[in-house]
Amino acid sequence: MHAVVTAGGTGGHIFPALEIAKELKNNNIETTFVGNSNSLEEKITSQNNINFFAIYSLSFVGKSFLGKIKTIIYLKLAIIKCLLFIIKNKVSFVIGVGGYVSFPMVIAAFLLRKPCYICEQNVSPGLANKILSFISKKIFITFKESKKHFSNKNIIYTGNPVRKEFFNINKKFENIENNLSILVTGGSLGAKIFNEDIPKAIDLVQRSNKDINIKITHQTGKNNYHKTIELYEKFNIKNNLIEFITDMPKEFEKHDIIISRAGATICCEICAAGMPAILVPYRFANAHQKDNALSLQNNNAAIMLEESNDFATALALIITNIYKEPNVLEKMSLNAKNLAMPNAQQKIVKEVLS
Repeated sequence: MHAVVTAGGTGGHIFPALEIAKELKNNNIETTFVGNSNSLEEKITSQNNINFFAIYSLSFVGKSFLGKIKTIIYLKLAIIKCLLFIIKNKVSFVIGVGGYVSFPMVIAAFLLRKPCYICEQNVSPGLANKILSFISKKIFITFKESKKHFSNKNIIYTGNPVRKEFFNINKKFENIENNLSILVTGGSLGAKIFNEDIPKAIDLVQRSNKDINIKITHQTGKNNYHKTIELYEKFNIKNNLIEFITDMPKEFEKHDIIISRAGATICCEICAAGMPAILVPYRFANAHQKDNALSLQNNNAAIMLEESNDFATALALIITNIYKEPNVLEKMSLNAKNLAMPNAQQKIVKEVLS
């Protein structure tokens, strides 16, 4: 038996796919991870000793007319390459875990009458998964609210695969009356508004609360590291700036609260760890992230803050309120933990093999 897991683009798609691939290997199933060449998924997969097959695929959304034509040409070439791979390697089934790179392999599997499955990580599905849902044998969802978006009857609520290291975290909130440690991540590429406005927000907090000691660890992304560190130094803020955090569970354990985008995977990691969070949805994510953030906020597991012209001021107010009422952190932590869905990858693989 030979399985294909396909995903790419960001860690939010890659890490859940990696957990599914590992679980397939644990079941003695030959597994290949399919993604874009010279990509983050290729690098991460090679580090975990999983076979990788590279294709070249482009996103369709947000492209010009000529850009869309180019995307369609590359899509056709990628589908052909995937068809040949499935035939040559006698692939038994394909699991798509998100990102535009998963589209050609799932389509190829369908054309060859191979069972195909998809994982929808957000509350609201994107264009690719809306299309693929009509040809998928089963759809695995992260949020219960996703069910209303699909007409496919074989929808299974499994949660999103999360690394076990997040579930092993036991959050404790001690000695935070005058000390608050904040983890900031705008995703693997960083977030412009985080890099520019969070130093300003922390400065506002510290000027209004002279006795507070704030420690920041901030994932900036490769291209914005130097500009961001200049801002922190300008405001004399203790900081640990990192282009890309390789051990996120370790950073979760070391900090009291996270300021983050609201991608599905980070939301699930927050729940698994019981990590208090301020979630800032990416406004160009077609409401996906806002729906994710609302799902946690409605369960009192996180605070949602939308981007605005006075973002720094609004964020400073939230941090100040948390500083004045630190018991909020423990409540958020417990509520988040109650939303966690452990062993999602095992549930998905069991459903695929049944």
